[in-house]
Amino acid sequence: MNPFALLRRLLPALLLVLPASGRASADPVQLSFLNDQAALQDTLGLLRKNHCGDLAVTAFESAVRDYNTNGLPVDVSQFPKAENGFYAFPSVPRVLSLLPHRLCDVSHPFGFNCFDSAIVAASGELRTDLRPDEPLGGFLPAGSLSNGHLVYSHASTAREAFSFSYPSSYQDVSEKFIPPALVERRISLTAAFYCFHSAPASTNAQNIAAQTMQVLRDDWKRQKIVFPTGFQTILCHQIHLTENFFPTTHAGLLFSGSNCFTYLEKAGGTGPFVRLDFHDRDDLLAWLSAEFEKKAEDYVFATFNDSEIRRVPIR
Repeated sequence: MNPFALLRRLLPALLLVLPASGRASADPVQLSFLNDQAALQDTLGLLRKNHCGDLAVTAFESAVRDYNTNGLPVDVSQFPKAENGFYAFPSVPRVLSLLPHRLCDVSHPFGFNCFDSAIVAASGELRTDLRPDEPLGGFLPAGSLSNGHLVYSHASTAREAFSFSYPSSYQDVSEKFIPPALVERRISLTAAFYCFHSAPASTNAQNIAAQTMQVLRDDWKRQKIVFPTGFQTILCHQIHLTENFFPTTHAGLLFSGSNCFTYLEKAGGTGPFVRLDFHDRDDLLAWLSAEFEKKAEDYVFATFNDSEIRRVPIR
């Protein structure tokens, strides 16, 4: 039989077994909680390669090791066997389906939070020229009530904002991992990131992404933020159209490799350190969606430095 004729006969059957995307399967992802020496050292090497600085790398390593001192508090009994500290999955949804609950809800003593993790790990590349006691005004620092609800206040300096956001109990827990040279930068960056922003009255469902990005850019410029050039700071913002202010509630770091992306985060104050390697940039949005619960009129956006904003689908 003519080979072209054979191909024509087989083509309909082949199309039936291929998904609409044209890929035989979803891009694989790898997950690590950095509780393995090989995975941790590889991650520290990634930070060094991206010019994060020795102080940053050492501080980040200390925080990770301290968190994992008494073992991993995450139920991985349904996970595949780890290799060199990494679990391999066919997709992000598959990872999430095997987790019994959100990682930020893990039972563990409170430690480094997501903002400190990102600020410390990126130090040397993520900077601000704003001094903690420089009178700037316009800060809307975020604070968490005992029931988990966020509230905001008003502050005229970064130090005032920092003191509202981080009670002394958290400062006592976290300060041992902050090198003296990074103390002031941590205060100013925390004030800039862990806060509320004023939403324009003209914000609606059609212009919400553009309006949000403009507000953030204006605030970050005023606060003298210098974002990394070799990787991206990921910040998540929760927006409710009926409210005048919106908070930034999560932070992580995104690195681009030759054939994949690597995302680093700390899952809240009690959750683990996480490294996620993936090939499709949309996988990051799927991962971030697991942190948020769907509510009427809620929007969640992720910003990539000050250059891009993407909507996070809420499950």
